[in-house]
This record gives sequence, C-alpha cells and structure tokens, in this order.
Amino acid sequence: MQEYDYRLKLIESRIKSLSFLIPIVSPKGGVGKTTISSALALLLAHHGLPTALLDLDITNPTAHIFLGIDINNIQPYEDKGIVPPYIDKNLEFMSIVFFSHDNVLPLRGRYITNAIREIFAITRWRSRVLVIDMPPGFSDPIIEIVRFTTKLLPLVVSTCDKLSIISSKKLLSYLKNKNIEILGIIGNMCRKGDDEAIIRLSQEFSIDHLGSVEPIENLYTTYGHPKKILQIFGNYLDKVARKVIKIYENSNT
Repeated sequence: MQEYDYRLKLIESRIKSLSFLIPIVSPKGGVGKTTISSALALLLAHHGLPTALLDLDITNPTAHIFLGIDINNIQPYEDKGIVPPYIDKNLEFMSIVFFSHDNVLPLRGRYITNAIREIFAITRWRSRVLVIDMPPGFSDPIIEIVRFTTKLLPLVVSTCDKLSIISSKKLLSYLKNKNIEILGIIGNMCRKGDDEAIIRLSQEFSIDHLGSVEPIENLYTTYGHPKKILQIFGNYLDKVARKVIKIYENSNT
C-alpha cells in the first residue's frame, strides 16, 4: 500500500489562489524553454498580470541566469510558507537555486519527485498566473504537475527540426489523452517560412499555432537585461500573451 503524502493536500491549498498554470513543455532539450518561459513571464507582467515564474528544472536551473537574478542578494522569505521575491513589477520568481546555490544536484526518481512536491508545498504564491519552466522529457516533473491540478494550460515549444516535431507529436498525444486543455504550440529558432510542419501539427491536434520565434543572433547579450528581452521577444510572443490575457480576464468575470 502506497504511503499517503501529506504534502499533496498542502499543494492543493497553495495553488488554489492561482487562476491557472502554464507549463512550458517539450520532450526535447535545447529548444529554448527557459528563454520562452522567462520572456513570456516578463511580457505578461508587463501587461499588468500578476505573474509568477517557477524554474522547475531541479538538477540544472538556469532561468535566474537568463533574467540576471543575483541569488545572493535576492531571496525568498518565510511567512506562512516560503514567499518568492518580486524581481520586477507584477513578477515573482521561484527556483530551487535559492536553496542549492548553484551547486549540482544529481537527483533521480523519487528524489526529484520529492523536490518538486516540496517546492509546491512550501511556496505561497501571491500571483494569479504561474508560468513554469519545465525540464525536458516525459518524466517525473510533468507527471507530478498533471497530478497536482486540472488548472493547466501547457504551451508546447518545438524547433522546426524533424526530431523535435516527432517528439512534440508524442507529447501532444500524451496531453490530449490526459484531457488537458493545451494553450497552443509555438516554434522557436525557426526561420521565416520554415514552420509549416509545426502549423500542420497544430491542425492535426486542433490546437492554436501561436507563432514562431526566429533565431536570435547573440542571444547571450540579453542575459540579465529584462528590457532587452522584452524588446526582442515582445512581438514574437504577443499572440501567446494576448490569448493568456483573454483567458485570465474571462476567468475573473
């Protein structure tokens, strides 16, 4: 008989205040989930949505580097749980890196599951929309997220590469079989006109194709510069942001 985990009830209570969660997902690594999730969180906050960004890559969190967050000077604090710090107006940020301090965490199996549950159990969100930078694959993180809540709106990220397209198709099948409403699919690092396969995939699964991001030359120069990130990604992610804002407004009427 499986032992009951008291944290599951606590997690249910913690996420009750959230209107919905947006996991940024892909079965493949290297497609730019951290870039898309960080830029989208910034954009939603810029539009006035009370937004939180959670880096759920337990073993290799990097969103803080992309956003230029100094984890030695910016820290969560305790108040009936762990309260994430605001890193910008309307944007709070949470990551295991606040506790691991950039040390390597070679975890597997139930240890990753425990870490995920612990983060969700202790974090007291003040925001209404939670963007989640997910690690790649079909393993513990996505299984746990699906278990926690039905308030999911996953955004699938794919490059125009054939392997990424095939993998994304498998992920979409999994999400559809779980009866999860999908926010849409977005192409990343796709040159203009190269995203036909992603568009066909969106049509096959009857989901929204929410645009494509072209390859960004010298992307590393934007690290730690939220204004630059918004300038570059604002137009590319506008369709995604407008859909999220519409869903948020409808859920609060």
